[in-house]
Amino acid sequence: MSRPRQGPRLVRVSGKDNWYIKDGTVRGKNGRSFQLSTGTDNREEAECFLASYIARKAIPAQPTISQLLEIRLEDMRARKVRRVPTVEYAHKALRKHFGNLRPEQLSLPLLSRFREQYNYVPAMLREYLLEMKTTLQMAVNHNIIDRAPPILLPPKSPPRDRFLTKKEAEALWNAAYSAHVKLFIQLSLVTGARKEALLQLTWDRVNLIDARIDFNDPNRPITNKRRPLSPITQETVATLKTAKQFAETSHVIEFNGKPLKDIKKGFALAAQKAGLEGVTPHTLKHTAISWLAQGGRPIEGISAMTGTNANTVRRIYQKFAPEYLQEEAEILAKATSFATQFAKLTETSPDTEGAQ
Repeated sequence: MSRPRQGPRLVRVSGKDNWYIKDGTVRGKNGRSFQLSTGTDNREEAECFLASYIARKAIPAQPTISQLLEIRLEDMRARKVRRVPTVEYAHKALRKHFGNLRPEQLSLPLLSRFREQYNYVPAMLREYLLEMKTTLQMAVNHNIIDRAPPILLPPKSPPRDRFLTKKEAEALWNAAYSAHVKLFIQLSLVTGARKEALLQLTWDRVNLIDARIDFNDPNRPITNKRRPLSPITQETVATLKTAKQFAETSHVIEFNGKPLKDIKKGFALAAQKAGLEGVTPHTLKHTAISWLAQGGRPIEGISAMTGTNANTVRRIYQKFAPEYLQEEAEILAKATSFATQFAKLTETSPDTEGAQ
């Protein structure tokens, strides 16, 4: 009795550095078991490639949108992408409207009706359609489908310029009922760190002796969203020492003995109680940048302190920095000999009322 063919697995091939996938259930051109290079010699990366291969292999000849969305999620989970919960939320809406359809059945009327349903939240609509477009393009790139139907994205929403005055920030902090929300607000404003960076911060990266916080998580994949090594003042050190005395987990921001996945609920309650509209956790980062700009700090310093792209800082800086480009304006004015003569001209010119 012949042995059953083995399924896909990682193997080493003599004379090759990379890991290979060997699949006994598929035969190559030479009649032997199919072998496919993962393109990497790293075991963990090869495991991710294998997971994607197995997921693609199980795809029917004419996959539905739901099946393609699931492949996209499995690939993200294998790569340990932190955005998985957010993407799952978007997929829920996409499955509800398009799940049983095949890609070629995505018609303009169907997409238009979907747009109409979410037009009141353009940012969410853009996120959902972008996820659909990304999923379909992934399917094309992996030869799962032949082509992807066009998905038109709505334009990006203009950036929000809401920031807190010092009085509003104090009102928000006072309105926060729980200690973890107060700590989050304070750390956000004194470091300019992103919400995710603060919620993922662990005590082993808080140096209370040298007064430094390292927001770089060693287990987090490197992305374009930079995370700095931030200095803190002794006042903040004192706050953190107090918080650490009562810590029950390895995370700085915790609630009921557990790390906090999101703070939007507690933060929203504090903002509502303080009478502040249009304020989200991200507003605190924007506020920190604005305060630094108002203080006349250079763009490079603000960018380094808050881990923010210099172009983003520059957009905020030009609105709030009192001396922004003032020296440049003075140089241009002095370069023109006639710049100060217009007033004299109007004083000495004859009455030309009605002249063309």
